[in-house]
Amino acid sequence: MQGSGLDTRLEMLDSADVSPQARAMLPVLSKMAQAADQLEPADFAPLRALGVTDAAITHALHVAFLFHIINRMADALQFHVGDDAAFASSAKALLGRGYNL
Repeated sequence: MQGSGLDTRLEMLDSADVSPQARAMLPVLSKMAQAADQLEPADFAPLRALGVTDAAITHALHVAFLFHIINRMADALQFHVGDDAAFASSAKALLGRGYNL
């Protein structure tokens, strides 16, 4: 999605209507993506202070990990993923019904 406004969308996360717990998870997921070897127990303290359980933290890390693997495979195999209009359409559908088919 390089050059497609991804930076703008990431900046919008600061004003997104998400729970404080989800918002606190974003820096952890970002650090996992950019410097996983530097994650330390202190990174999880804000989550725990908000009542996020270790099971929920583990689940979020697993989901992010799987997305990272899928993205790397897609890049390596040069998958065609569509243009911004396709992403917008998919996002609208996911927001409307979630991941349930």
